[in-house]
Amino acid sequence: MSIGRDVSIEISTNGLLALNEIKKEPTDVIVLDNESDGLNPFVLTKLVKRDRSLQNIKIFFVTDEDDFTDDAHYQFDGIYTKNKIISELFNSVNTA
Repeated sequence: MSIGRDVSIEISTNGLLALNEIKKEPTDVIVLDNESDGLNPFVLTKLVKRDRSLQNIKIFFVTDEDDFTDDAHYQFDGIYTKNKIISELFNSVNTA
């Protein structure tokens, strides 16, 4: 599926390694899953949003839980369930 931009995708299953890569080479969008090693997505999000050089990065969270809600302290820019992710995520990335 095309989103109308040149896109580069990096995949990491370790939150700490991902954070180090993001600090070296900032990105526009981060998609987090609740199943990562090293640093959980909630802590990773807080660290990114607190860093002035990274705080404008859009962060989207993907979960298995249909009733997951962001109580505002995680600061996700969007929360998606895995069963609806494809169309909703591409729409969000396209408007980021």
